[in-house]
Amino acid sequence: MSSPNHIRTYFTYVVLLCLALGFLSCISAHNTTSHRRLAPRDSFTTFSNPDNNEGEDHKNLEAPNGARIKDFPIGDGGEQIPVFWSDPLTDQKAEATHAFIVIHGRLRDGANYWTIMNDALQSAVDEEYPGADRKSFIVAPQFFSEKYNKGQYSSNELAFADVNAWQAGDTATHPSGTNITSMDALDALIIAFSNKTEYPSLTNITLVGHGGGGQLTARYAAVGADAPEGVHLRYIVGDPSTNAYFTQDRPMRDDSGDPSCEFWDTWRYGYKNFNGTRTGGNKSPFQYFSQYISRDIVLLVALNDTSPDNGDQYCPAQMQGGSARRDRNLAWWTYINTLARTKEPVQMLQQTFNNSPAFVGLPNWSNVTKKTEDGEGVIVGPRLIVVEDASHDAAEVLGGMEGRAALFSSKSEDMPVGWRPSGWNETESDCSMCDESKENLGTETGGDDSGGDGSGNGDGNGELGRSASITMSLVGVVLLAEVMLHSFV
Repeated sequence: MSSPNHIRTYFTYVVLLCLALGFLSCISAHNTTSHRRLAPRDSFTTFSNPDNNEGEDHKNLEAPNGARIKDFPIGDGGEQIPVFWSDPLTDQKAEATHAFIVIHGRLRDGANYWTIMNDALQSAVDEEYPGADRKSFIVAPQFFSEKYNKGQYSSNELAFADVNAWQAGDTATHPSGTNITSMDALDALIIAFSNKTEYPSLTNITLVGHGGGGQLTARYAAVGADAPEGVHLRYIVGDPSTNAYFTQDRPMRDDSGDPSCEFWDTWRYGYKNFNGTRTGGNKSPFQYFSQYISRDIVLLVALNDTSPDNGDQYCPAQMQGGSARRDRNLAWWTYINTLARTKEPVQMLQQTFNNSPAFVGLPNWSNVTKKTEDGEGVIVGPRLIVVEDASHDAAEVLGGMEGRAALFSSKSEDMPVGWRPSGWNETESDCSMCDESKENLGTETGGDDSGGDGSGNGDGNGELGRSASITMSLVGVVLLAEVMLHSFV
């Protein structure tokens, strides 16, 4: 008969083995939750009008001249997304140096956007514009709505329950059980074109979005993964309705009592409820700002994009600068330049449009910017081009001189700035919207302005919180095992 000590030793080994297996299972579940499966997070789909069909009048997909429709694999579960893809020249795959990934607008008309980009490329090539290469790839993914595109997608193709959810990088709802997001689709396309075995000469990828596509591109520019090694990634953001603010500051306030107002800082408008991406995990808003401000981003804003009936007109959008897309996007430019403490005289935009009267005491996040050689200024990646003679029209914005420069010029000094208030070049920022404290620099958690619960994590826990939960769970199991051991012997 075994002694109590032998029984205790044997039972201890069993408990330790169970703890090890349980810990591995917990870690696996944690990784799956954080990095493999992302819960729905877009507040717009919560309060928007469910009867809004966004002008839907779609037929089955047809490829425009010069393109074909290709089912492109996303993730490892067999999911696919249809992509309008350049019908390649004989040697295009081996010799192409540039790929343009074009995101359609709210009507989900990928063929139209492929044609707009193709026309811009062919026009630039015909006029021998520097950087325009006829062998460039143009691809336009198609995001389906389960509600309005029934019968147009296959059993493996992605579709979204809400007509607008893809704009915020939300999770698809078809095929059943999928955990793939629209941002995953962009990741996959970028990774594919970075494959030097398939595309040995390709060194530039440009992500282009206008309107609804501009919303997805704007958010991906902040939270998407870094460009793979060996390629340069540019983000062209055209006339989005809204942006995701990194802090709880807004250019305007709204006391209308509209029920949507409570979502003013929830993703897609801010970072509350944002639970990260599969490739990049979940970071603080300050860390996302650090990524955003360092990347090659071109903001294309149409000066005449001022219709009060165009795009998102709910309270959280109105708080970003009023009813006009132009004013919201110029307020965004004011915001990011003030956070970065650049010399851009953004107060002149406020004076011209009165689109940012509530910006007071914006924090100093210049500690993540590059400094000029003399140390007197900062260098940021984003640039603003205001297209003077354009309205909310992708062809006007991308097809003109300003759009051409954004698409094909490799150097920022080759890009026009477009419209600016009179006296812009002779003026510097007066920092009238700045927090006067020189010590209030950003931190990795983003402080109290990070959105959500202050930790920058949409689920209210974050990496440290989940690790603590795992640790506490293990402690509890150990204590329970000790009680069982005493009872057993």
